[in-house]
Amino acid sequence: MSDSDHKDKKYVAKLHVDMVFIGSQDLPGHELHVVTHSISMEGITILSNYNLQKNQEMHLRLHIPATHAGHAEKYVIMRGKVNYTIYDSSAEEFRTYIRILSFNDPESKILLSQKMME
Repeated sequence: MSDSDHKDKKYVAKLHVDMVFIGSQDLPGHELHVVTHSISMEGITILSNYNLQKNQEMHLRLHIPATHAGHAEKYVIMRGKVNYTIYDSSAEEFRTYIRILSFNDPESKILLSQKMME
């Protein structure tokens, strides 16, 4: 699989994600705990009760569950920006796409990449 194929691949999963908003007049430091709908190396989609505004930036901590008993949960730490939010009438929630701006460290990017290959 080429790098471009890998970037475009979406992984449909319900993983917990913590979001801390930055640079917002309405939500500075506000934290939300949501669940992903899908993930790619370019961004994540969440379903929530929140109508998040375009261009809102946040820090994200994606929880990667332990793959074996006795192993600890791991985290992908990144910075993101809301690309769009629409109301999904079939899910009766807002669907928000958050573009990944950067990873906190190389290990986070590698961990997400490995999760995408499962």
